[in-house]
Amino acid sequence: MPKLTFLFACLLLTVSCAKGTDANLVELVKEIRPAVATVITYDEDKKLSGQGSAFFINKEGHLITNYHLLKGAYSAEVKNFDDKKYPVKFVLAENEGLTL
Repeated sequence: MPKLTFLFACLLLTVSCAKGTDANLVELVKEIRPAVATVITYDEDKKLSGQGSAFFINKEGHLITNYHLLKGAYSAEVKNFDDKKYPVKFVLAENEGLTL
């Protein structure tokens, strides 16, 4: 969860700087918050195996998260800003990329 908070804070700072100093932070949070989500992964025994941040990229529900979060997971669900949970139906694309 600290990573999600850090990501959200960075996103807010980036967007607020882009909009200028007149940006109303409360309105900005209301605008951005629905795009941020948490991905929760489970193993074969339906036990929690991981958790990480993600963000929606369109209204169809596609989102982006880190490859390592889903790697090896048996199932996953997405929790949005108002704590509703939705199962991950499929992975549209993946890129193992660099690991730090």
